Amino acid sequence: MILEEELDSFKVRYSFNEEGITKGYILAEETIDVVNIIDVFTTEEYRRNGVSSEIFKYIINKYRGKKEKLMLEVRSKNIPAINLYRKFSFKEIYVRDNYYKDDDALIMEMML
Repeated sequence: MILEEELDSFKVRYSFNEEGITKGYILAEETIDVVNIIDVFTTEEYRRNGVSSEIFKYIINKYRGKKEKLMLEVRSKNIPAINLYRKFSFKEIYVRDNYYKDDDALIMEMML
């Protein structure tokens, strides 16, 4: 089950809950035409079990036709996350060289 928690007038946490356990969440920030994905987290013991995918499906269905696109930033070395985002048709649109001490940041978007 996906639960929505409004944190302020722009930020919403979408949590994946099962049997009273929060297994992961996505923190999103809504603007007029874009939803910025700020954080994607799955508890270590539930990773690779489709938790983030289920939350992304929920978010995509919620905003399709209401917003223009989803955007996010990810470390270029975080291959599992990048693969997840590509699964949902996110495309790399920009690289922030040396954004992190040891890595670049990829800016990705998915048109809704």
